[in-house]
Amino acid sequence: MVFNYLKVAIRSLVKHTGYSSINITGLAIGTACCILILLFVNDECSYDQFNEKADKIYRVNSEFIEQGQPKQYSQTSPPIGPAMKEEFPEIEEVVRVTSSYDKVLIKVGENSFYEKRFFYSDPSLFRVFSFSLSDGNAETALADLHSIVLSKSSAQKYFGDTSPVGKTLAIELRGNLIEFKITGVLNDIPYTSHFRPDFIIPFTNLSKGRLEEWWDFGFHTYVLLGPSTTASELEQKFTAFVKTHVPPMENDPMPRLILQPLTDIHLHSDFENQEGQLGPIMYVYLFSVLAFLIIIIACINFMNLATARSQRRLKEIGVRKVVGAGRPQLIGQFLSESILMAAISLVIAIGLVELFIPIFNTLSSKNIAFDYFENIETMLSFLGIALIIGVVAGGYPAIFLSRFAPIEFIKGTFSKGSAGSLFRKILVVSQFTISIGLIFATLIVHSQLEFVREMKQGFDKESVVSIPLTRTIKQFSATLKSELLRNPDIAQATLAFTFPFSDNWWTTGVLPEGITDAANRKRVYTFQTDFDYFKTLGVTFAAGRDFSQDLPTDSSMFIINSTAVKDFGWGSPEEALGKQLAWLGHGQNNPKRGMIIGVVNDFHYKAAREKIAPAVFHIMPSDEYETIVVRLKQNNIKETLNFINKTWTALDPAHPFEYQFLEDEIHRQYESEEKLGTIFGIFSSLAIFIACLGLYGLVAFTTEQRTKEIGIRKVLGATIGSVLSLMTKEISFLVIAANAIAWPLAYWGMSQWLDNFAYRVDIGVVSFLLSAAIALAIALITVSHLTFKAAKANPVDALKYE
Repeated sequence: MVFNYLKVAIRSLVKHTGYSSINITGLAIGTACCILILLFVNDECSYDQFNEKADKIYRVNSEFIEQGQPKQYSQTSPPIGPAMKEEFPEIEEVVRVTSSYDKVLIKVGENSFYEKRFFYSDPSLFRVFSFSLSDGNAETALADLHSIVLSKSSAQKYFGDTSPVGKTLAIELRGNLIEFKITGVLNDIPYTSHFRPDFIIPFTNLSKGRLEEWWDFGFHTYVLLGPSTTASELEQKFTAFVKTHVPPMENDPMPRLILQPLTDIHLHSDFENQEGQLGPIMYVYLFSVLAFLIIIIACINFMNLATARSQRRLKEIGVRKVVGAGRPQLIGQFLSESILMAAISLVIAIGLVELFIPIFNTLSSKNIAFDYFENIETMLSFLGIALIIGVVAGGYPAIFLSRFAPIEFIKGTFSKGSAGSLFRKILVVSQFTISIGLIFATLIVHSQLEFVREMKQGFDKESVVSIPLTRTIKQFSATLKSELLRNPDIAQATLAFTFPFSDNWWTTGVLPEGITDAANRKRVYTFQTDFDYFKTLGVTFAAGRDFSQDLPTDSSMFIINSTAVKDFGWGSPEEALGKQLAWLGHGQNNPKRGMIIGVVNDFHYKAAREKIAPAVFHIMPSDEYETIVVRLKQNNIKETLNFINKTWTALDPAHPFEYQFLEDEIHRQYESEEKLGTIFGIFSSLAIFIACLGLYGLVAFTTEQRTKEIGIRKVLGATIGSVLSLMTKEISFLVIAANAIAWPLAYWGMSQWLDNFAYRVDIGVVSFLLSAAIALAIALITVSHLTFKAAKANPVDALKYE
């Protein structure tokens, strides 16, 4: 029986190749999109899962009360980890990890390079994480103070194909070149690790003072719990642990320690000073919903086309019933055809996935690969999806058409009825509800990304270059600045600890005039600058003046931003001038006190996801700056950079010259959103295309039903235009109904997404009207093709139809 079903199904598909091609194409594209999105979602959710003990590894986070609000950080202080292991038998192992943050100079012979993924770690790293060595002993690799472990790619870069174990690297730490002996080579760490070191040296290379500082919360601590221990039980003991071990700081609230599962770090870590690659969970939800909507559209499309096609087989069904076919046999025949098409679509979809997955990886900055033989469960799930799609899509025409008596089909007295028509209209409204929602979402995503790109930063980002300073150059930073300004193609230059959109941020406490209790101090971002900072960046003043080299006392003065004025409770920028301020960056017992001489207009120094926070600017000694920021004139940029390189080399020939354009750094901040926006737009467009195929099916069905009616209307004098109006009026009403459903749902969904940005576009009436107009235009273009063809047909042929 099954073999007969398949044989008839294959004959039907071959006989009606046009219908079959459209149906299979729509489903194949929808299934391919769904598979790609699910692979993306699965990849995002698989971070750190490769660790054998992932379910027992936790990161210790710290929470502080800042200005009455809890704020969580992903870091703790160095002594906390060892003290935890000593006090809690539930903890099997502890490892402390921190990156160098700044680039580290590494020399081999005459060659020197700056490296970024440079980490300090305890030797227990290899007992906690599943990082294996291709060369060397993991148990002893970090046992010696001057031992170092390299990644395989770094070993290849420095030593080629020869084994580097036993050889040495010279590493610059705290201004001194120190020889480190290579004791191991890391196998490639999966890119789904939230941090991937290229160089690892023992944690004890940090200064003794830092290792013993209980309040230096700048290090990542991971714990491996025993098999019978739960994180919640252990967390309950942390309050007493903090009171016992962490010395109280005057006017500072004690931290609260929290355990975060390792596998949650990638998607659930909205903290500052994070390590490694992070992906907001919002995008996982967004793309999961998109995959669901695409497959729903594909199923509706399949069902509409199947329904349209099935009406041509009414007499065939009647004959089958006359010769003895029961309702189960007819249902089986219809289902076998739909399942066969779903299976063919799945095969094509897998081929499309293989074809486009390299492009998808490029767009998403991933390395997704699917092994069909190793992922048997996933393959079975794909087959299950195809089976479900086939049953769902073929179920309606099978059940609906198999319930009528054969005489109705053979005599032609079978009534299509309003129930079937209503059901098909509901399907089309559902399709266009989803399509309009996707169009609306795509418009909002594009508008927000465009808004972020074009948003005024509050400073002039054109031709601004930042150059990190080495320890050697810091001694000559004033000389470097004066030498650069001799070049007529350099407009401005300034020394600074940090600059907009860099990662080198720190927050400190301040006591504005009127606040004397340190417990009520304000938290601000600190900018340590020299005298030309605002001129170089093109930041304007709301009140007061800039720092002046002609006034020696300005080195003890402060400038604040407009947000700080509001946060400090002052009514206007002018009111802030002359107020006293105590900066607590060097500790509460050693405050820097001075007067506020200026207020700058707010400018963005971080991405638009975060609101501009209060900021304080002050002068610091020239040898403590971390970077020099240079504004180039638009002409001769290449020659000017060569001049800077020569000037740098004359002062510090031992360190390579490096620079970065501020525009590139700003672009990097939004790169992930732009890529995901592009992916979302592509998949949304494909979903709309699939919906058009479904609409094509409905129109084909409708025109087939009304062929004779169209012929009679033309005989009675109806024009092609009036026929087109008649046929498109109904679909226009369906699109309008779809808008009424889609608008509130889409508005709610995109409002949730926009909440991730502190600065965002407003969802205006234009977005609603434009999404409706695009959907209606797509519908009318799709409908007009078949309708125009039917309206142009000879009415005599139409009257002979059926």
